[in-house]
Amino acid sequence: MKEVSESTFCVVDNGLFLPIAQRLAEEAKRVLYTPASWQRGFCSMKQACIGSGFDNLEHCLDFWPELDEIDCFVFPDIGNAGLQTNLESMGKAVWGSRNGDSIEIGREKFMKMLDSIGLEVAPYEVVI
Repeated sequence: MKEVSESTFCVVDNGLFLPIAQRLAEEAKRVLYTPASWQRGFCSMKQACIGSGFDNLEHCLDFWPELDEIDCFVFPDIGNAGLQTNLESMGKAVWGSRNGDSIEIGREKFMKMLDSIGLEVAPYEVVI
């Protein structure tokens, strides 16, 4: 893989991790910022313009035309597991949780996983 200073990154985020993109832009050749949540029914400009207006970031509503230029995709939040695994299958470097989001969303699954590998699990109760 190329050095960070020679690489183009695409950060796919919902706005919570914008500082990660900004920090990455201090070192990278180029950083595209794609607000993931803007593509939904009845989207608003509020979602579409997340990440715009920064000199060090390129606001990018659709990264597909830039695919060949992007060296690494960054998914700092959970979600988009299918997109992450698809990009990885295309040979793209991906930094993200992929299907690991299932243990973030399914806390009971996470607790059972900890127990199955021999780690101590504090008592817990599932509330429905």
